[in-house]
Amino acid sequence: AGDTLVAGLCWGHMQVMPKHDLLRFATALSALAVSQVGVGLTSQEELENIKLQTQVSELYPNTNLDKN
Repeated sequence: AGDTLVAGLCWGHMQVMPKHDLLRFATALSALAVSQVGVGLTSQEELENIKLQTQVSELYPNTNLDKN
């Protein structure tokens, strides 16, 4: 799941996704990875369903991460 999370973050970053969408996409992708046994093929629809159930919220909203 960790490799899938990093791959999702890299791909989303290359697509210039907004930070919130990027985190939701990568998290949903890694959740989908652990929901299957072995190397499985899935569909965009399954990923979208998991994304709809994925919540992303800021733990420390007053950080300066966006200034870099």
